[in-house]
Amino acid sequence: MATRDKDLTEIILFIVDQINYGMSGSTAQSPELRLEFAKLYELAGKKAVDRSDFATARSYLSSAQSLLPTDRWKTQYSLSHSVSFLLAKTAYSCGDVLTAKGILQEIVG
Repeated sequence: MATRDKDLTEIILFIVDQINYGMSGSTAQSPELRLEFAKLYELAGKKAVDRSDFATARSYLSSAQSLLPTDRWKTQYSLSHSVSFLLAKTAYSCGDVLTAKGILQEIVG
């Protein structure tokens, strides 16, 4: 399993780019599928942050956040917290301090 996880982190950016290419409104209607896609986008965002590619990470993390349910802070707290914190970090790194501040206030609030 550890080998598969390592292999996944090496190709995650290609995977989510293909998902972006093929995703349509009907593709991600299933809440379970949306959640799985959000997890993949979070992983891709982390990989992009590790590479200091904050603009790409911000895009992946924004996609992850948009796929989470509206009640994400109740039903998917851990994933929501991780995605939001990384999104604030990437927004700040891209020079968008106001967005970063707003996201951090949402996390705290």
